[in-house]
Amino acid sequence: DLRDVTGAALTPRPEQPAPAQQAEPAGIAVGTRMPDGTVYAGISPKTGQPMYAAAADETLTMAWKQAMRAAKGKEAHGHKDWRLPDESELRAMFNEKSAIGGFDDSGAFPDGWYWSSSEYSSDAATGIRF
Repeated sequence: DLRDVTGAALTPRPEQPAPAQQAEPAGIAVGTRMPDGTVYAGISPKTGQPMYAAAADETLTMAWKQAMRAAKGKEAHGHKDWRLPDESELRAMFNEKSAIGGFDDSGAFPDGWYWSSSEYSSDAATGIRF
């Protein structure tokens, strides 16, 4: 379900036109651990490009702006270009959460919630309960 971190239901935004979809990389299924340690998370509905996730959650729960800063400053698996997924990308990852793995799907607040980069006010963004 789509709710903000206070538990209030959110109204879905109108769908944007989908970008040209890139084909899945040959022989790589969602959930495949890559040689650099990242996990292949599918094709971004926003960009049409492959998405990769860190193999594990951060160890701390964070407020949205804190999570944005943490992602921007993250260095892991030989990469420095981490970011929070936008709402459509986070939904795609939610739909493949079993294959990707590493998510807290307890649903407990705040541990089972994941932030997107999609703002809906000046100090809040869309989060999805896994």
